[in-house]
Amino acid sequence: MTSNGDGRSESSSINRRNVLRGAAAASLTGIGLFGSSGGAVAKTEPLADERARQVFESDASELLGTLSDEGVLADASADALPTAPNARNAADVGVARAYNDEGKEVYVARETTDRGKLTVLVKAETGESLGVLSTPDGIETYDSEGSVDPQQVGCICSDTSCVGAPGVINFCYGIPSGCC
Repeated sequence: MTSNGDGRSESSSINRRNVLRGAAAASLTGIGLFGSSGGAVAKTEPLADERARQVFESDASELLGTLSDEGVLADASADALPTAPNARNAADVGVARAYNDEGKEVYVARETTDRGKLTVLVKAETGESLGVLSTPDGIETYDSEGSVDPQQVGCICSDTSCVGAPGVINFCYGIPSGCC
């Protein structure tokens, strides 16, 4: 073992980082399904109801229609999404403006449905949108056309375990979006 200069060995320093990273992920788990690792969400701000409705109605209207057609949402409108601003925890039910690790702004709406935890994401820069349904069996990912392979739309499975659920954290647009 080598010393890192402060009297601790590199292996204990690495173990401490892993513990802290796990604690950070645990602090963002919301209902225990997923969290964040290593600063994936640099900042989260509440999103006012009026702005949330505008974003999700204009940029995610086709996606909301698809989610309704697939039986994920009861209604194909922004009314089916939560309106409570949420900045306390990126995984809680509500709407927020989040910034991924590249500083890109992503609008996020999270809702618990009969089928699982739904995350609707809209890239502020492009208006692209995705819906990610996290269930105990994994994730289902949707775009405006229907169900899609998460990897084909840029979602990745991390190496950080989900807290309280099997699998690892899934990131879409750099935002924790379920367990895969």
